[in-house]
Amino acid sequence: MSLELTSSEQVFDALGGVPGVMDLTNSKYKAVHEWKRAGSFPSNTYVLMTDELRRLGYEASATLW
Repeated sequence: MSLELTSSEQVFDALGGVPGVMDLTNSKYKAVHEWKRAGSFPSNTYVLMTDELRRLGYEASATLW
């Protein structure tokens, strides 16, 4: 059973914060920090991030993308 994440903050925490999301998505600090500020992620990161979340035992709502 997977733990459901309901906020972008929970997703950031599960993936190692800004540095973890930067590494996973191969994105720059400024971009990832903007995602954190906005409370959502770009749609082109959905598959990559949800696959990693699943691998870690989490699920997240598609509305976060």
